[in-house]
Amino acid sequence: MDYENITERRILVFGDSNTYGYDPERDGRYGETERYPCRIQALLGPGWTVIEEGLPGRTAVFDDPVTEGLCGLSYLTPCMMSHAPLDTLVVMLGTNDTKERFGCNAYLIAQGIGRLLKKAADTDAWRDKPDILAVCLRLLCPHTRVWSSATLWVADVRKRLPLWHRNWSPWFCSWVRAFWTQGACPAWKCIRWMAYT
Repeated sequence: MDYENITERRILVFGDSNTYGYDPERDGRYGETERYPCRIQALLGPGWTVIEEGLPGRTAVFDDPVTEGLCGLSYLTPCMMSHAPLDTLVVMLGTNDTKERFGCNAYLIAQGIGRLLKKAADTDAWRDKPDILAVCLRLLCPHTRVWSSATLWVADVRKRLPLWHRNWSPWFCSWVRAFWTQGACPAWKCIRWMAYT
């Protein structure tokens, strides 16, 4: 397709409740001055469009048996095509894939995310060549009030997930790890960014 008339650079941010900006204290959504896609838009300024595509509960590849429509893999292609042309795709998924009901280890979750990223690279929505940034949350919030065997299992999976991200992502996308800083969790605004080259 011809996108000569669309001159601004377009970034699609595709993720879960962290991208959506879920506010657990109010059981609502953070404002535009707090959500990270909006903050990226403010930092980049004119000439850029940052598109928010965050959905609480979204998984990378799993159909959730409790709530339908949360599988990122099935929604990614129509989402990208509806926002074309894209210059960059930021994907921050995998947190909900660690839920015990999916029964996956870190390796399988990373393979699923790799499958989603490969699909993104092959989707006909790019202005030029694919430019993908994969973001991995490092840990379950350390200040969780209720610890159970399920919580400990999820914590172990999330601890190992960044290792698998690094193993598969460099060959077709950039990789960034987000991690919790000290402070009150689980608010997403505690997330700091650490880039790897």
